[in-house]
Amino acid sequence: IQFDVVSYTARTEGWTAAHKAQEIGGLLNELLSVGVMRGGWDYKTIGDAGVMVFNPSWARGRGDHNPITSLQKATRVALLAAEEMHRVAFSRRYTLRIGINVGSSTWYDISTFAGGHESSSVSPRLEANGDAFDLAARLEATTEPQSTAVTHCAMITAFGAHFTSKETQSNVMLGYLRADNPGVLEPP
Repeated sequence: IQFDVVSYTARTEGWTAAHKAQEIGGLLNELLSVGVMRGGWDYKTIGDAGVMVFNPSWARGRGDHNPITSLQKATRVALLAAEEMHRVAFSRRYTLRIGINVGSSTWYDISTFAGGHESSSVSPRLEANGDAFDLAARLEATTEPQSTAVTHCAMITAFGAHFTSKETQSNVMLGYLRADNPGVLEPP
């Protein structure tokens, strides 16, 4: 899940830095908690945007995380989390744009690159890259406010091949899940 708080900068114009930090910190904490409570991982936040990851390959078999073991279940959980994130934002009078995609990514610990060797003084810091992140970010940036754009691949992963039809052959987007009409998938 890639998400962004719509018009946050314009809305908070004139606020003190401390007030902005308190407001966005509280909002992001609530939004990320939605996914974490469902087994997701709050991978990254940048300003008023964030990325949630479900079923990361590095988490399988680790004792410090309770990973979702099925890609199908992870995708369904991500869709439910997105719906709840819209509700949380709306309850605080904010609007989100969300993009969801599935796919492989490369994970690496950038703290091991500090000085060319592993340093015990540097905490592990995971970074990732890959088409899965890139497409989710592009979807989020182009979707309508208060909507979740979902790739065709994510919908097939979550619900099976019965979502395939001539209208949904696009590899880019199956449709929008709108926060004001939850559970109803609208065509793009």
